[in-house]
Amino acid sequence: MYRAKKTLAIAGTTLILLTSFAFAPPRTAAVVLEEDTPAARVARASVTAHVRITRSHHRIHSLATAWRRYPRSRWVRAEIVREERRTISVTRAIQALNRQVLAMAELDETTVRTVLAVNARMFHIDRDVARVGARVPTPLHRRLARSVRTAASQLRTLDAKVRGKWRAANATPTPTPTATPTPVTSPSETPTMEPSADPTATPTPTPTPTPSPISLPTTTYTNYVVPAGTHDVVYENCRFTGGSADITSGGVLSITKPCSNIVFRNCVIDSGPGQGIKIVDYGATVHDIRFENCTIRSQPCMGFECISRPTAGRSGGYQRIDLINCTFEPQGSEAVSYDCDGDPRQCGNCLIDGVLIKGAGTNPNYWGQGLEINGPTNMTVRNTTIYRTRSCALNLNGKGVADCGWTFSDCLFDMTTSFQRMPHDASAGILVPFGMNGALFSRCTFNAGDVAWGNAWLVDGCDNNDFRSCTLLGVGSYRRVYDDAGNANNLWPEGTLFW
Repeated sequence: MYRAKKTLAIAGTTLILLTSFAFAPPRTAAVVLEEDTPAARVARASVTAHVRITRSHHRIHSLATAWRRYPRSRWVRAEIVREERRTISVTRAIQALNRQVLAMAELDETTVRTVLAVNARMFHIDRDVARVGARVPTPLHRRLARSVRTAASQLRTLDAKVRGKWRAANATPTPTPTATPTPVTSPSETPTMEPSADPTATPTPTPTPTPSPISLPTTTYTNYVVPAGTHDVVYENCRFTGGSADITSGGVLSITKPCSNIVFRNCVIDSGPGQGIKIVDYGATVHDIRFENCTIRSQPCMGFECISRPTAGRSGGYQRIDLINCTFEPQGSEAVSYDCDGDPRQCGNCLIDGVLIKGAGTNPNYWGQGLEINGPTNMTVRNTTIYRTRSCALNLNGKGVADCGWTFSDCLFDMTTSFQRMPHDASAGILVPFGMNGALFSRCTFNAGDVAWGNAWLVDGCDNNDFRSCTLLGVGSYRRVYDDAGNANNLWPEGTLFW
């Protein structure tokens, strides 16, 4: 009897499976032909590299925390060894990616910028894993640390070659000067010589020298305010300390006086009592300031604040205040803030490229967003990662301008990865804009997980924004989007779930 029931059950299961296949809708045979060009291969390899780098970054942070708690743990030491070997492997893979670019006959800007962004993120990983490995004083770790440094040095060499090839490909050729014809005296006229006084030599005008950037000596600056009139200066490998608890008066590093064409490269902004970097423009007085490969330690308030406060009789605002490959540790308030009083079209044209924001809002007395753009137009954000914040990752206020000119590309907004103890507010989404019109989000990934209340929350007054190439992730209803009925012409990916 038992065997008969078992045979009937198997037969019934087989019949169900055959029936499901027989009546299932036919699949459409679709063949996706991806473009197989050198640029396309580099783009695909870059995406893989970004994923591996992000995972490495999370593991290194976890290992550093575990080492502080359990310095004698064999398991922690073994994991550090594995991570050092993984880092060497990833670095070598990115070296191969750079060689592919160098082997290309023609370079385009997108490919070069993509690879350089990967290189910059890998430099941070190599540095961090070397610091973690240095805490374990054993011969094996010392050998691995040397291997990490060697691989990083080779990658820097390839990075410089890629930059040099790109500069050479875009160099403007110097025009050949045309000889000035010498006038010939007509033979029909005989020049008459008249006596004259002693000839006075014509003075040769002195050419105006072209200013070149001046590199300041590597040093530590305390309570530093960039002097008025500073221009064409490079601060490299410097450390800034001090600061003021009064967040309205300045930060660890303050730019509050007229200055322009300044580069801060490989600098560290130490933790202070208030803000990290404070920039105040009083009416087109500050422009062309760039921060490259800088690290901003945790601050009680904002890590970076750039504001425009035009004084009476002045108009205009800051321009081209750029953040390139900078790392922001979890900040007490907003990690990065661009703000503009008055006409928002007078401020902006800034670039945020390759920036890593590890968190924001650790101080409950302040705001908790990762990136704020409050007014400035023509802002470009690309290759930027924002991990879990207390409030929304993106706080964007276009102030109703018809076309804000904002572009976000190849960014990751991930609320599932946390580097801070402060949890995410359950009532906050990832993107919360106001008066945002004409923004373009290209190939960005939103991951609400099960902590953020939706990937985007567009209130009334947000029109003509394009999200079609983005990826919206989340658990259940957390991946939903709210697009107010009063909005118009906002474009979303196919299959988007709405509230």
